[in-house]
Amino acid sequence: MFGLAGRRRHVCIETRARNAVSVLFPDASGYRPQRATIRPGGPAARRGHAPFAALAGVTRTTKVPARASRDAGRYLCNYLYWRALERAGGGKPLVQFVRIPPLDNKPRRKTATKSRPTLAQLLKTAEAVLLALVAARRR
Repeated sequence: MFGLAGRRRHVCIETRARNAVSVLFPDASGYRPQRATIRPGGPAARRGHAPFAALAGVTRTTKVPARASRDAGRYLCNYLYWRALERAGGGKPLVQFVRIPPLDNKPRRKTATKSRPTLAQLLKTAEAVLLALVAARRR
């Protein structure tokens, strides 16, 4: 799964999902949950089973900075990852959540450094991550 991390400038390989949702701020549709947990009585967090370091490492070939992250947020990204990990149980099927930064849509001089990845770079990064997940699953 891929989701937008609007304030980040690098790709985040999420390593865990927290059993938490924000009750302070409504989502884009105006919905505000009544409780602060996804699964009442459930564990505080669920850890993924993917090879996180390898996934972050394959992004180097695409020149997009990446790192492992322990915080998928308190909104949709975290919720989806939590539910996918919950459904997958012991890691079968292998699931992963990757947060991507906004695109760099501004034309720049060749000498300027880019602060955000381009669409082409993010597509190559996504492909590299997916291929690494497939390879990990075969092991």
